[in-house]
Amino acid sequence: MDKPIIVVTSQMNFLPYQKERLNSLGRVTFYNTLPNSPKEWINRTKGADIVCSGKYGLTEKIYERKNVFYSLPFVAVGWIDKDILMKSGNTVSYSPGCNSYAVSEWIISMTFLLLRKFNYLINTKKLKNKTGSPDYLGLAMKKACILGKGNVGSKVGKVYESL
Repeated sequence: MDKPIIVVTSQMNFLPYQKERLNSLGRVTFYNTLPNSPKEWINRTKGADIVCSGKYGLTEKIYERKNVFYSLPFVAVGWIDKDILMKSGNTVSYSPGCNSYAVSEWIISMTFLLLRKFNYLINTKKLKNKTGSPDYLGLAMKKACILGKGNVGSKVGKVYESL
């Protein structure tokens, strides 16, 4: 059986081991630039069995292909009409948790920002009559309540635990 033809339509920032794994699964073509138009996106994906793509080009042309597996770097794909895709034999795989590190880091940084009141120090050139940082609420010996233990909640919990 022939290996599937895999097309990565634009720069996806794959790590070397991810590229290696993808190459082991099929004949892969990597593009490092965004397509200039939906037509260029179609030309890049012509004959592909598997398409790894961002939204550019995809949103206009995803329904025109038949029997293609689409791998998307998104948390959700509610904007895609799955019924239309299924009628043409297409499959869409999205990536829940793909942004969990970024979101977790944002939550931790916002925690410090709010509890330590760093936002009051933005654009401050000189502290008025004080040296050092103000005595604000910190995280040491505190408890946090995390609602949900999914991709993000479990990562945030580990960081909070370490604090």
